[in-house]
Amino acid sequence: MEVCLALWTASAPEREPLGWIARRIQEQMSTGPRGTLGILNEKLPGWQLDVLNAFYRLGVDDLDDAIEALAAEAPRTVARDLLLSGCEGVRPEGGEGDDPLSAIAASDALRPAAARRLRLAIVRPEETVLQMLDVLHGFVAAGYGRLWMRHDQRLTSLAAALSRELAADPMRAISVLSPRAVLDRGLDRLTFVGGQQGGVLRCDELDRVDLVPSLWLRRRFVMAKAPGRAALAVGRGPALRVEIEHDRMPAMLAALGDERRFAILRLCLRRPHTTSELAPVLGITEGPVSRHLKELERGGLVTPQRSGRHVRYSTAVEVLHLLGQGLQGLTRDAVEEPTLRSVT
Repeated sequence: MEVCLALWTASAPEREPLGWIARRIQEQMSTGPRGTLGILNEKLPGWQLDVLNAFYRLGVDDLDDAIEALAAEAPRTVARDLLLSGCEGVRPEGGEGDDPLSAIAASDALRPAAARRLRLAIVRPEETVLQMLDVLHGFVAAGYGRLWMRHDQRLTSLAAALSRELAADPMRAISVLSPRAVLDRGLDRLTFVGGQQGGVLRCDELDRVDLVPSLWLRRRFVMAKAPGRAALAVGRGPALRVEIEHDRMPAMLAALGDERRFAILRLCLRRPHTTSELAPVLGITEGPVSRHLKELERGGLVTPQRSGRHVRYSTAVEVLHLLGQGLQGLTRDAVEEPTLRSVT
């Protein structure tokens, strides 16, 4: 799973601290796999996160063995894994003998965006899986394999520590790890907001939830699914700053002070949007929307990601979380610094 996360961070919408290493490895890939990577990124944006579902279902820890196991799988079964991220539930499996891809394609659990993905990109699953294997092999050969050998033992120790946190109260443990995870005990579910992977985990649909530590993430999460199971890859790499400097807070609050910018922030919290998608919802033209987005981006409250000819904006959930912490800290500062300095 780590090889997929490393590949993804090379072009992640929110720049991860180790993304530069992934980009450097990508640059060292031979011409063939690097060209295939470009084709896949165009055809299936974010495909690296979809392959996580296949690796998670296979449950193979060794990097080389995992890639070999993926190569040995029936392509239509792997294609089914690629669509799981677009399903509301995590049990879209057919009966015994059913074609896995046909079963999920006919499932009511498939969201419209994933259905379009099926029609446009997974119509030839054998070719798609071969392209993915080509890129994975090329990325490992270009230097990721050596990097993995150095960090494998560290990740194993972190996984054991996370397992202990999960044992007592799994859903609470997850909600504490990431501000993107919102626990609703009344409905027995965990809701994830923002970024590439919003979604809901319903406890009654799951037999097991796993936490997977990753060196490639900060506080954001990435979800992998298999029938009856879900795994959350959580950041164990370089941490985010634990606070926002006081001199940045007025500019951030000013960016939030406009009614339309606040509406944009809420819309981009649900899922990434382009200016052309936001304009009709807000009832204004794309020009003002673009200016509002730039103001929010300057405040660090939204992050852009280019997808082909379009730029999609997502709310920076972790930054909002840190801003909230900073506002809460004002009461502590009032006790520690009872006199206000003059404002120049």
